[in-house]
Amino acid sequence: MSVMARAERAPVRSPDLERLTAVTRQFIARSEGVLLLAQAFWLFASAYTDHLIPPGNRILIGIGLLHLIAAGLALRYGGPFTRGGGWKVLWIGAALLMAPLMAVLVPYGEYGSSPSCVQMCGYPVPPIVLLAFYPWVSAGARLMRPSLEILIVGAFVLVPLVLIGLTHDYVTRDNYAAWIISSSLLVLAFLAGRTIGRMCQTAAAAQLEAGLRAERASTDRAYNTLHDEIEHALASAEVHHEHGSPERVRLSLRRIKEIIVRERTRSLLVIREQVSVATLVTLHVRLITGVIPTVHVGEIGHLSVRSETAELLNSTLAALLKNVVRHSGAQTVWVEASAGTEFLRLDVRDDGRGFPPEVIEDSTRSIHALRDRIRQYSGDLIAAPTDQGSLVQVWLPFDPPDAGGEA
Repeated sequence: MSVMARAERAPVRSPDLERLTAVTRQFIARSEGVLLLAQAFWLFASAYTDHLIPPGNRILIGIGLLHLIAAGLALRYGGPFTRGGGWKVLWIGAALLMAPLMAVLVPYGEYGSSPSCVQMCGYPVPPIVLLAFYPWVSAGARLMRPSLEILIVGAFVLVPLVLIGLTHDYVTRDNYAAWIISSSLLVLAFLAGRTIGRMCQTAAAAQLEAGLRAERASTDRAYNTLHDEIEHALASAEVHHEHGSPERVRLSLRRIKEIIVRERTRSLLVIREQVSVATLVTLHVRLITGVIPTVHVGEIGHLSVRSETAELLNSTLAALLKNVVRHSGAQTVWVEASAGTEFLRLDVRDDGRGFPPEVIEDSTRSIHALRDRIRQYSGDLIAAPTDQGSLVQVWLPFDPPDAGGEA
């Protein structure tokens, strides 16, 4: 068989089906153990409430204990539908056999004698719900699914009616009522599973669409960055080089460096839930290296913060270091970060001209707006006294509230 022929026969799995399967399995992995546990307690309740022949109680209790073991294994390793293969067939088959077992364990003429429900009528509900809910991945299985579901649900509905006929001399109105109520319960369970499946499919489609939009936005941004910014800076550097302007070439190369560091910082904040403080500080320090002759960074270690705090730290570092470069005339900058129990402390010190502490109280200054933003996140910013230059100390909470919250 040629490679082309094998490729044509291979099943194709679309991204939305892959996502649906993943979302469904995550949901089922958390529920199968609980559903098996519910079946176990149903068995125990039936062993003590139903009128059974003498060995019936022990049999139901033994089956219930097996369900407890299965529930523990499902919670740890995954249940029948999660593991796939013959395991889900075994679960459905065991649920189908419960009706004949109960017909044997109750005295002749008592199976389905209560008009409310046949014995253990709710026991098959968990596997029926999962049968309707779980996605069938292969193309062949999806084609066969409607027929198989009708066959399986039909068996669950018809078996109790057959058993009622076999265990009674004549069928009463109560027997029919018990069968109708039990059948309705199972059909509703199947419809509920199908509804949950559609909800999962909608959620999976929404996740997929959101991911595609984010990917398109990221691609567009990368293209625009390359085309509008880096390409322009490279063209400027080339022109300045041809005209013998090394200082302007240096400025163009610095602009390229700034763009790269900015995009790396943006990526760091977007793709990680926990952001390394050392990495973030290093990226900002690279922007001022060469502009400020000497930059000292204190030992930070493996300190990391949540993405919300990292975004606040990123904008704070950018604003403080920009002020140092533009206004201080400093020759040396010190950047230190340390952690307390609830706050990250950031110190930015320089040996420049400095500024009086009351500048922070001036609402027309950018550092005043920065302090207000930090306080909205339950942090603070102060200008600490120093013998030379300036020292700005910032406290950022590890778990900031919403940006719009009160300080």
